[in-house]
Amino acid sequence: MPKLDKLEVIAGTVVEVQIIERQLESAPPLGGEGKATAAIIGRQRIFLDGPGVADPHYDFDRCELAVRREQEIAFARIPAGKGGKPVHVMLVNRTMGTQWPFIEAIDRLAPPPGLGVTAKAIGVALLAGVVAFLLFAFVIMRDAMLQSMIVAALVAGAAFLVAWVVFSALRLGDAKRRRESVTAAVMQRLMQAPVKTAS
Repeated sequence: MPKLDKLEVIAGTVVEVQIIERQLESAPPLGGEGKATAAIIGRQRIFLDGPGVADPHYDFDRCELAVRREQEIAFARIPAGKGGKPVHVMLVNRTMGTQWPFIEAIDRLAPPPGLGVTAKAIGVALLAGVVAFLLFAFVIMRDAMLQSMIVAALVAGAAFLVAWVVFSALRLGDAKRRRESVTAAVMQRLMQAPVKTAS
């Protein structure tokens, strides 16, 4: 389960929305064929009214969620460290029932546990190499140490490649599950955050 104890949730009613910066970004075509695509990426400045709204406006970079006046929104962010600015995790338009997750921040909330793919593959390769060396040096090719070391190195290299591919595939699936878990938990907190118009 992701650690959401440091998550700051802010909710309120939109007073005004401004697009304060736009830039055209082009992306290379998928698969290297066809035309390049272009997208207008902007920065939204949303002015909020509500209890606990400390700042009159909040800026959202690279966010394409439609937000209009008098709609209720909520967003979650990771508070800033020393000298930094807060990192937005998710913006939800509760009136429309739409959301915009910030994937990099969501991934920061649920880092992968344990060792990385390469470290695990190296461990498997070392184990396979040692087993191959012992098997060839003392059972199959007795007293042929050089040949046993060469075979062990080849087995370790093959084991590394296979283990790296397997662990990478498992990690991709695990990353997707962690991302979905964090997104659901953050969404639940945002939907339950109280929104009242300040009087």
